[in-house]
Amino acid sequence: MSRPALIISDIDGTIADRGRVSDRTWAAIQAVRAAGIRFAVATGRAAGLLAPVLEHGYDGIAICDNGALTYDAGNDQVLACELIEAMVVGEMASEIAAQYPDLHLGLSRITPNPRAMYSEPRQVEVFDFGQQALHLDEFGMFPAAKIWAVNRELSSSEIGARLAEIAEGRVEVAWSSEGSGLVEMTALGVTKASACAALAHRWGVPAQDVVCMGDMTNDLEMLEWAGTAVVPANGNDAAKARADVLIGHIEEDGTAAYLESLIK
Repeated sequence: MSRPALIISDIDGTIADRGRVSDRTWAAIQAVRAAGIRFAVATGRAAGLLAPVLEHGYDGIAICDNGALTYDAGNDQVLACELIEAMVVGEMASEIAAQYPDLHLGLSRITPNPRAMYSEPRQVEVFDFGQQALHLDEFGMFPAAKIWAVNRELSSSEIGARLAEIAEGRVEVAWSSEGSGLVEMTALGVTKASACAALAHRWGVPAQDVVCMGDMTNDLEMLEWAGTAVVPANGNDAAKARADVLIGHIEEDGTAAYLESLIK
């Protein structure tokens, strides 16, 4: 297999297993970078939740919020963003809350810093991961990179089905884990693929020279766009259907083995 010019990888389930990047996988990432292959991550995580890679000292580019934010982790700078307009944020929050009061809502913004996260006070009480409390009537005060809806007693696809009609024509809907009970929304047309294409263009790399790695529903557009789509054995069926290369399970360092094979 010829070497790609750029590798863009999902984090959870692709390079990180249960929020941890193994030493072997991290060494493989460093090795491909040392070999002259550009490397970036593309995740549904907000910029404030990049601990799995930051704890290893990652200083590269992170496409966050399912494509809404392109973030230079080493310099703590936003390189690009595609935000949901404030009016749409407010409308979505109001309509979802009215129709589905059992869903807890939150959002990420790039102000006052690119790691700003907020959610309803009741969600902060249930699960605090560094977000600030924000009442629903304040959601529409500023644009947002991403809106999320969560209920741990439901599957993500069940929540996605609930939100489909409300979201149609206004936002994109995706999720990164069926069992998380978490669905994320970005501006219309904004996906990991749109941000990957913009990053590749910035670096002068044609799509055919890009490898994208991912495992879940929010990776599908990115896998379709890439010159080579790589999916681990733990990926869902939809992701596997788009794979050019199937690799080993995350629990068996499948991604590390694949990266190592590129530079032998």
